Amino acid sequence: MKHLLSIISMLIMACSATFAQEITVKGMELSGNDLSARTHQKLDLNNKPCALVKVQLVLPNAQFEGNVLDSESHSYGEYWVYMSEGSKMLKITGINALPLTVRFDNYGISNIEGNTTYVLSLSVPQNVLDFNASMQAGRLSFDEMDSDTLNASTYSLAAIEGDAFAQYALGRCYYYGKGVPKDYSKALSWFRKSAAKGSARGMHGMGVCFLYGQGVKQNYDSALLWNKKSAELGDSFGQTDLGYMYKEGLGVSQDNKKAVQWYRKSAEQGNALGQSNLGYMYEKGLGVDQDYAEAFKWYRKSAEQGNALGQNNLGIMYEDGLSVPQDHAEAFKWFRKSAAQGNAVGQANLGHLYMNGYGVTQDYEEAFNLFRSSALQGNAYAQYHLGVMFVEGLGTTQDIFEAFKWFRHSAERGYARSQYNLGVMYFKGNGVSKDLKEAKKWFRKAADQGHENAKKALESFK
Repeated sequence: MKHLLSIISMLIMACSATFAQEITVKGMELSGNDLSARTHQKLDLNNKPCALVKVQLVLPNAQFEGNVLDSESHSYGEYWVYMSEGSKMLKITGINALPLTVRFDNYGISNIEGNTTYVLSLSVPQNVLDFNASMQAGRLSFDEMDSDTLNASTYSLAAIEGDAFAQYALGRCYYYGKGVPKDYSKALSWFRKSAAKGSARGMHGMGVCFLYGQGVKQNYDSALLWNKKSAELGDSFGQTDLGYMYKEGLGVSQDNKKAVQWYRKSAEQGNALGQSNLGYMYEKGLGVDQDYAEAFKWYRKSAEQGNALGQNNLGIMYEDGLSVPQDHAEAFKWFRKSAAQGNAVGQANLGHLYMNGYGVTQDYEEAFNLFRSSALQGNAYAQYHLGVMFVEGLGTTQDIFEAFKWFRHSAERGYARSQYNLGVMYFKGNGVSKDLKEAKKWFRKAADQGHENAKKALESFK
């Protein structure tokens, strides 16, 4: 899969989970030979060395509570959490996953010691992984109030006095943690007050919280209700999210024609995401006759407003020559704009251009950096190419073990080329102990997706 065109609501993209799922503990142990707690020492508020808990968890933007002094995403799938000596528990939360409290004594550790490293292994259901991996390409579908300029002090008094817009804006402040601690429950409360006064924006804020499960249990029926109220009052963001719910069949029967109807209403008001999503429907022929020229028109409108998805999709139109002459330089221009905003798909596509020298001077190191940034957001296409670059030593030091790691991450997300490569590595014992049973398993997964070499590989097991 060369490209990853995506249709996305401002909230979520291709979400398969209907309710929050559980993070589960695989195990916890003292890592006696790991000196990281000493070599990367941090001190607590009493100037005593912290314990280091390495949390193995493939879940972006996980949060940690307890006697936590600091936490950081150290590498893909591993967080380093520094805790005060004597701590007995750690609470973990993540998007679309239920909170988990780990009590250390359940794993034979009465309390953790300073200057000591521990490993806590957790697992997450695949639908939660899919939700988060896809989410990294989008933004929440609020209006274009710049969240960086929000401050609760600006709106608090007016909100308390009953101003509907101020109540909505204060909800946004709690949502983003601007001038107040981030608190989705309080955000929901202020959105509700705003909605009760007939504010379409407040209603959309309610839809956001129910659709995303923030401050309240995820509920597609309630999300549909509030987004529909907002959309019918003319709010372009409510229209975009209502279109998305029809597109994905969330809380309503799947209906591409109704999705197009609501995307169009949003797009015609100038909503950049609505424009990008409408372009996608034309590009794919969903709910409308396929029309690359219309797709290009709407992608361009979205891209020129700075929407990262529109920029990426416009870049693809130029790279593949859809309704316009193929132009790698223009593709490079738009992929770079998308990537600069942190869009994982834009980063992966820009990495592809650098790796092959399309529209830009070939630069393996730049390609490696872009693929890595995208891969760390869970992009399977980028993870595959990162594995390739480690195998061949392109833009980085050759490292077969790192290659195996990234192929596995990609394979677990269903990317057929990585599944085949993983099968080869198990078959030959490259980067991992030889394991014919595992090799056959991954060849089978790739073959089931039509990978021809994987089909041939399976013949050797007969």
